[in-house]
Order: sequence, then C-alpha cells, then structure tokens
Amino acid sequence: MKTDNALGFINKILWGSLLIFLPFTSFPLVAKLFRGSMVAPLSALPLAVLFFTFFLPRIFKPKSVPTQVVPVFLFFLLALFSTALAAFRLLPGYRSDNPLMNNFESFTTLGVGILFYITTYLFISDENSLKFSIACINIGGVIIIVASILQFASWKLFQNYPDLLQSLQSLVSSSGRLFERRVNAFAYEPSWLAHQVNILYLPIWFGLVLKGQSIYKFRIFKKFSLELLLLFGGFFSLFASLSRIGWLTAIAMIGFLIIRKADQLKRKAFNKFFSSKKPQSLSKNAILNSLFWLLVVSLILFISFLILKLLTIVEPTRMANFFNLTQIREQGILAWASRLELAERFIYWQTAFITFLSFPLLGVGLGNAGFYFLGNLPSFGYGLPEILRYVLMNNNVANPKNLWIRILAETGIIGFAAFFTWFYGHIKMAGSLDSESRNRLTSVVGLIGILLSISFVLEGFSMDTFGLPYYWIGFGIVMGVYRFTQNSTIIPAEDH
Repeated sequence: MKTDNALGFINKILWGSLLIFLPFTSFPLVAKLFRGSMVAPLSALPLAVLFFTFFLPRIFKPKSVPTQVVPVFLFFLLALFSTALAAFRLLPGYRSDNPLMNNFESFTTLGVGILFYITTYLFISDENSLKFSIACINIGGVIIIVASILQFASWKLFQNYPDLLQSLQSLVSSSGRLFERRVNAFAYEPSWLAHQVNILYLPIWFGLVLKGQSIYKFRIFKKFSLELLLLFGGFFSLFASLSRIGWLTAIAMIGFLIIRKADQLKRKAFNKFFSSKKPQSLSKNAILNSLFWLLVVSLILFISFLILKLLTIVEPTRMANFFNLTQIREQGILAWASRLELAERFIYWQTAFITFLSFPLLGVGLGNAGFYFLGNLPSFGYGLPEILRYVLMNNNVANPKNLWIRILAETGIIGFAAFFTWFYGHIKMAGSLDSESRNRLTSVVGLIGILLSISFVLEGFSMDTFGLPYYWIGFGIVMGVYRFTQNSTIIPAEDH
C-alpha cells in the first residue's frame, strides 16, 4: 500500500513537471535524442518515465481506453499502411535524405503526440487532478510571460539582448536564437510561442475568466482572479511575438466570444421584452434579428479596424502592402503575398496539395510529402529567395508547413477523414461540457475545448508537426473531464 502511495506521488511530480516544462519546445538534450529535430519538447523527458510508471500499468486494464480514442488509432494505422504502400512506389530522391529515417521520425512524433494525449486523459480522473493540472500549466504560463517581458524590455531598451539572456536561450533551446523585435520566450521561434499560447494557455485563461471561475482562493484587490492577470500576460506574449497567424487566431477566438455573448444577450433581451407580450410575426422577428446581428457585425468590424490600425503602427510597410488592391489586380495573389512575405508559405501549401491530388486516396506515406516537392513546385516558387535557398542549398526535404494539407498529402482523404472524426468528437464533447449545469468548473473545460478547437483549426495552417504537445494535452483534458463527469459527483469550484 505504501509502495502504491509512493509511486502515485512520484507520478504526480512527473506529471506536474511535464506540464510546467511545456514552454520549452526544443530542449537541446531532447533534440540530440531525436537526431537534432527542432520538435524536441522538454516535457518528453518526464513523459518517457511516465510511460513505464503510469501509462503501461493502466493502458491494458479493461475499458481503460474509451471509444473516442479509436479514430486517432485508426489514423495511425492508416498512416502506417500508406507508408508501407509507398515502399512499392518509386519515391523521388532528394540529396542525402533517407526516406526510411523520415518515416521513422514522423511516426515517432505522431506516437509521442498520442502518448501525451492518452496520458493526459488517464491522469485527469477527477476534479482535484484537473485543478492540479491547471495549476501546473499556469506555472508554465508564468515562465512564458516573464521571459517575454524580459526579452521585450531588453530589445526596446538596448536594441539588443544581454549576454545572460543569450546564454540562457542556448541552454534551453536547440536554436539558441533570440529574434530582432520579436519575442519567442523559450520556444524555438516566435511563431511557436504564439502556437503554444493560442492552443493551450489562452483558452484555459479565457475559459476560467469568462465563466467566473478560478482554481485559487486568492483575489487581486479581493476582486480579480489570478487567471485574469495571466490572461493579460498571455496576450502580451502573443502580441510581442509578432506572429501573424497567432494574431489571426486570437482575433478569431475573440470574434467567437463576442458572437457567443451577443447571442446570450439577445436571448435574454427577447425573453424579457417579448415573453409576456403577443407573439411577434415572423417578419418582425426577422427584422429584429437582422438589426441585432448588424450591430454585432459592426462591433466586430470596428474592433478589427482598431487592430489593423495597431498593426499599421507596428509594421507600417507590410500593412501598406496588405491594402494594395492595385497590385492584386495587376500581378495576382502570389505577387501580393510575396510583398507580405507570405508567398513562400503559400507555395509550400500549394506544392503539398498538388501531391495530394496525385495520390488522393491514401497519400504518399507519413513523412514522404517533401520528396515530391521539387517535382510539384509551381514555377512562381523559383522567383522566391526562400524557395531558391531550399532548392540550391538545403539537404532536408521540405515540410508542407500546414497540418491539414500534410495529412491530405501523406495519408489521403481516408486518413484525413479518420483524423477529422477524432477532432470532431472532441468538439462534441466540449459542447456537452459547456452546457454542464452541475458544476461551473466542468463547464469551463467545455469552453476551453471550443476555443482550443478554433485555435487548432487556424494554427494548423502554420504548423505541420504532430510532435508539439499542446493540442494533444488540451484535447486530453477535454476527454478526461468528459469521461469522469459521466459518473462522478461534482464539487463546486471557487467563484470570483
């Protein structure tokens, strides 16, 4: 019995450290273990121990794996079948890159991601474990915010970074880089910082603040929760990263929340003013609804205008090109995107999509899309410096730089259907939790899951890896809470 308690305590420490280490996306020691891979989260180290002390002892128990996990297992098997099928196909070569090693690395990252996901689900077994997990995630969030503030202040004050910050970055990131004008905290690059903030931290802090909940009893000025302070800090880190897709994702979350709140207010107002009166005609209801949503859309457009004005101050040249409609008409979308430094990204997407069209059913195999890059590269790509550097000097195959197109290109429409089925299942679970009436903390996880889903869709257009743990952990939390609420008696959380 004492041995079980000791092992449980060790597993809890390992789990907490895994969550606290989430800001470190490419730790040098882990990168060496993964043959120099950029995707080398420090959290993989405690996960490796938990695999033996926590995962294996539980995974083989009856009913330990719910049916919601089946689609992602099916996706893994389909990817394996597609990759095996590619062995009977003449695969284009690329310099010294080894297709088998590419396949192995791709399946390793996918397997590690699924391991993060199921471990999270198994650990989130009750409300206490949920609160503990959020508390540890918050500690990681504080690390991100503090690092972002230090980097931002250093650049603004000195137009450079002190040796201490440079040395620290070299210790915790395999890139060892700090970026001009942009913060990346302890992530590999600024866009990775935006990814982790949007996928995990902001949804959690948004959910707690907007649902009027907190996992702490302490209040700032006896009124405001600590999560509200973290939310502002998270927005600062996101803004200072200067990640365009990161900003767009945050705007989408805010837009959804405005529409959601507007719909709630509309229902209350209509119930208050019309419930005791005669039923309104369909035409009058339609007019009132139209006027209401016109006001909401106008508000969203006004907020978008303010954000664009802010971006014009931050990046005046790029934003001037953004509104250059004449260039779009005369030179086309790709030329316009090139001025915005987006054309290279579009070319990667387009090339991978052409690969999918050539192998639409099962794709070319996990990790193989890049081998078809040169053969499917549109002619416009040869006029872009980044593409030319890759063609002439890079020894590694290109990445699609888009998770959704990568899944299509490498596993086909069948693999994409399996992955989307898994994803959609979590949207349904989040919606169910969001309307949970027994406990508001449980309802918080529903809103977290909805915001996570929005972020995941948009961030998928920027990241193409299965190895970063943020969405795996986020969806694991949603599924864990959904499962234990089906049979558990729920304890109220702390209100504001």
